[in-house]
Amino acid sequence: MLSQKNSGFQMSNSPVVITVGGGKGGTGKSTLSAGIGSVLAGRGTRVVLVDADIGGANLHTMLGLQRPRIGLGDFLSGHISINDATVATSQSNLRLLSGASDMLELAGPGYAQKQKIMSGLAGLDADCIIIDLGAGSGPVSAEFFAAFKAGVVVLDGLQTSVENAYSFLKNSVIRGLARQFPAGHRFHNLLLKFADPLSPGGIAAVKDLLMQAAKIEPASVQKARDWLASRRYSVVCNMVRDGSDVEGGRRFSDVVAKYLAIECVYAGYIVFDNAARDAIRSMKPFASIAGERTRICLETVADNIMTIAGAD
Repeated sequence: MLSQKNSGFQMSNSPVVITVGGGKGGTGKSTLSAGIGSVLAGRGTRVVLVDADIGGANLHTMLGLQRPRIGLGDFLSGHISINDATVATSQSNLRLLSGASDMLELAGPGYAQKQKIMSGLAGLDADCIIIDLGAGSGPVSAEFFAAFKAGVVVLDGLQTSVENAYSFLKNSVIRGLARQFPAGHRFHNLLLKFADPLSPGGIAAVKDLLMQAAKIEPASVQKARDWLASRRYSVVCNMVRDGSDVEGGRRFSDVVAKYLAIECVYAGYIVFDNAARDAIRSMKPFASIAGERTRICLETVADNIMTIAGAD
């Protein structure tokens, strides 16, 4: 673990933005997002939780709220500002920007809408913004994860979640690197080979991709290295039942370093707690009914995530 309990963080003028993803559904991304948000809000940090699980937005259930009547859809339609699209929760300093929108769930956000959301987040009246992404490695989740420097990958200790999390992060890295170069750039051809390593001429690791890029487009290598080095990623093991679950996070960090050339720091674990299910059934905020061991884990993981994200 990186740190012990911290009384708070000194925030800059711009909010710290942290995306939470992982690929596999059911790993507790929303539970973790709600828990970390509650911990930080309890210390006086102004937090906005963003439910970016388009088509399956349910973060409000972890906060003891009914489905919000306003949210991202209203902001995208131009009816209200992004701050007015947030709703209060039962906890001071903690607000929700919900993705529960019939318009978004039917069509999904287009390119222009995604860009508006990403740029609009900077205007939120907050110290910290936590974006809860949807399950899977689809373009919406992968692009949001790649768009911001700080991100948390959530595992549940099972091999399936480790594999899905790697696919999710790899897809995000591909999309992030692709954004660094204009359409038609030769680096994009190398990314296609990296996306399918089993194809003829396929590339298995980022280090090999960069070696090949150095031969055909030397100027692109440093730009790619700079983007990779700027990532502030961490991994959290959720719903941990024993020591083998905890080791999954460390193994994941090693694999990411080897094949993606990114440091994904192990930020800790959250013990299994039935309070997550109880919170949904009783419509109470998860953090308010979590067990003592869970709350201690959340405190420590919150500290570590914020430290890795670069919050002083």
